[in-house]
Amino acid sequence: MLSVSLLFIFCSNVFSQEYWLRQNTPTTKRLTNCFFIDSNTGWVSGDSGVIMKSTDSGRNWILQNSNTFHDIISMHFINERLGWANAWIFNPEPDEFYGTLLLKTTNGGTTWESEIYPDTNEFYGSVFYLDSLNGFIGGSPQFILYTANGGLSWIDAISDSAGFNGFPVSHITFLNRDTGYATGGVQDIAGIVWKTVNKGRNWVPVPTGPDAVNDIYFFHPDTSIGLTGDFKFGASFYRTNNNWLSSFNVNLGYVGMALSIDFRKRNDGWITIGYLSKLFRSVNAGNNWTKMEIPDSSAIFDIQFIDTTYGWCVGDHGAVYKYNTTMTNIVFENLNDIPEYKLYQNYPNPFNPVTKIVFEIPWTVNGRSGLVQTELKIYDILGNEIKTLLSEKKSPGRYEVTFDASGISSGVYFYRLSAGGIHVTGKSMLLLK
Repeated sequence: MLSVSLLFIFCSNVFSQEYWLRQNTPTTKRLTNCFFIDSNTGWVSGDSGVIMKSTDSGRNWILQNSNTFHDIISMHFINERLGWANAWIFNPEPDEFYGTLLLKTTNGGTTWESEIYPDTNEFYGSVFYLDSLNGFIGGSPQFILYTANGGLSWIDAISDSAGFNGFPVSHITFLNRDTGYATGGVQDIAGIVWKTVNKGRNWVPVPTGPDAVNDIYFFHPDTSIGLTGDFKFGASFYRTNNNWLSSFNVNLGYVGMALSIDFRKRNDGWITIGYLSKLFRSVNAGNNWTKMEIPDSSAIFDIQFIDTTYGWCVGDHGAVYKYNTTMTNIVFENLNDIPEYKLYQNYPNPFNPVTKIVFEIPWTVNGRSGLVQTELKIYDILGNEIKTLLSEKKSPGRYEVTFDASGISSGVYFYRLSAGGIHVTGKSMLLLK
C-alpha cells in the first residue's frame, strides 16, 4: 500500500484526482445537495426527486423514495433521524400548483412526508433547522419564514430595510441559536448578506455588490467569505473581516458562478464552480486560490467537510466524490526555506510493517523552477529493486510517503531519491517482524 501526502502545492492547473475519488452511485441524475451529519452517515439529493443515503462514509449509496419527481433544491438534517428538504414545483400534477414542496423525514429518510406550502408561486430554496421545532425557509417573494412548531405553521420574519424586500434568499445558516446569516440577492442588481441576533425574527440586510451571494463560510463570527459571480465577469467572492460592515471582492479569474464553499481546516479550503467543471482550492485561508480540474469533467455543485479528514462533493450524472484521506497530512511551508534536496530518515525505524519517508524538493533545480521528475525506490541489501514508491513529476515542497512492507521479510533495506534521472541521496532502514 502506498499513500503520498503533499505538504506544499504550487501549480496553476492541478488535477483533482489526487484529492477527490469518485464513488459508485445508483443514479445518473444531477446531484446538487450534500449533507453528512458525521463521518459515516449522509444524504445527497438533486434532480427529479432523487435522495440517496450512505451509512459507510459515502462508499455505498441507497436510493430513498422521496415521493416526488420535482427537483430538490436544499436539504438539512439535525441528526440521523430528523431531516427536511425543499423542492420546487414547476410542473404541477393535477392536485398541485406552482410553488414549494416541503419534505420531512423522522426516520433517516426511510420514509418522506411532504406537503405543498399553502401559497402559490412562492419558491423557498433554502432550509435550516436549529432543532426539531425551530426552523427557517428562505426564498421569494416572502424573504424568510420561521416555524416554532416543526413546520405546522410558518411566520414571516422581518427585514429591517424595506429597500431589499422581495430579494430572494439562497442560503441560511446559524452560528448559534441567536445569531444567524442569510445570503441571496438578484443578479446584476444586488448581492445581500442578512444578519439576525434574535433567533431569526428580525434580519438586517447588508448589500455587498452587484451579484447574488450564493453561499457563506465563517472563519470567525466577524470573518467570513461569501460566494458570488456571473458569466460575464467571472466567479468571485466577497470577504469581510468586520462582520460585513465592509467587504472586498476577489475575482477567481475564471468565468462562471461560485456556488459552494467549505474548508477542511483553516488553511485548506475548496470552492465549487458548477457547470464550468472546476474546483478552486486555497492553501492559505482563502487569500489565494488555485484552479483544480475535475478528473472526468463533471459539474460540481455542492461540497462539505465534516472534519479535517472526511469531505464530499456532488455534481452532474450522479457524481459523488469523496476526499482522499491519504492527502490529509498537509502542512504548508515557505518554498524559499528549502535550499536543496533533502531525504529524511524514515520513521519509525525499526518498523513493522509501516513507516513514513519525508523528502524535500528545492525551489530551483539546476537553476530552473517548476515540476521535476521524481522517483523514490526501495532496494534490498543486494541492490535489487523491491518497490517503486513514487515516479512522477512533483512541484517544489515537502512530501511524505507511507511505505507498507507487508509481504516483505525482515531485514535491512535501502531507499533512494532520484530527480531528473540523477541519483540524489539514499538511506537505510530496518524492518523487524
